[in-house]
Amino acid sequence: MKTFTVGEMAERIKRPGEGTEAAIYRLQNWTKEKIIQPIEETRPGTGKRRLYSRASLVDALLVQLLTDAMGMPALKIASQLHELRKYVPEDRPSGISVLVISTSLGSDRWAIGGAKTSHLSKFVGDSDYDVHVIVDLRKFYARLEED
Repeated sequence: MKTFTVGEMAERIKRPGEGTEAAIYRLQNWTKEKIIQPIEETRPGTGKRRLYSRASLVDALLVQLLTDAMGMPALKIASQLHELRKYVPEDRPSGISVLVISTSLGSDRWAIGGAKTSHLSKFVGDSDYDVHVIVDLRKFYARLEED
């Protein structure tokens, strides 16, 4: 199983033009808040680096992406990670090319779905929501693979 240090995770989630230190601080805070889970620490506090799984990297990317795109607090997004992960597993799913997160202005409710790019206009047009955030899963998974 491939694992990631906090620095490797930070490199993948940092915003354009942002320093790695800011992304590391954010990840440390998300870990403290239990939004992102490190691999089980057998001896915490001994100077050993925390390691994270690929699943935690997917979670961190989702939280960062949706925090930036939707302006939602990380804790609110974290409450929906289980539902999000149905459409965004550790490995790129076949059959869908975009993740769609939908809401209406002033609403606390949001819906999550996946679609093929060719069906996107119907997917959005048939929706009861008036705001949609579209995530290109090809680019999302490419970011996971960066070295």
